[in-house]
Amino acid sequence: MLQYRLGWKQLSVIAGISYWRFYFRLFNGSIKSPQIVEFLKALQTTSGKKLLIIWDGLQAHRSKFVRAHMEAQRGRIVLERLPAYARR
Repeated sequence: MLQYRLGWKQLSVIAGISYWRFYFRLFNGSIKSPQIVEFLKALQTTSGKKLLIIWDGLQAHRSKFVRAHMEAQRGRIVLERLPAYARR
């Protein structure tokens, strides 16, 4: 059971799943590029394996900051985007 005291106007979650685990982090307010990169780094550290990331069309996913991090990974992160019709 998750117990969390909510006093914020907006709570956002970023999550990942593997065969054996579910990873997530809660953030106060909207998730932005720094939080995405922070989460990706944590996933890489925890899993120690190549990651397959499936993303929707969130603007933060396409930011210069996130793109620079992805490029620096040199293939350790594979990115797939959902098609436009699946983003709604």
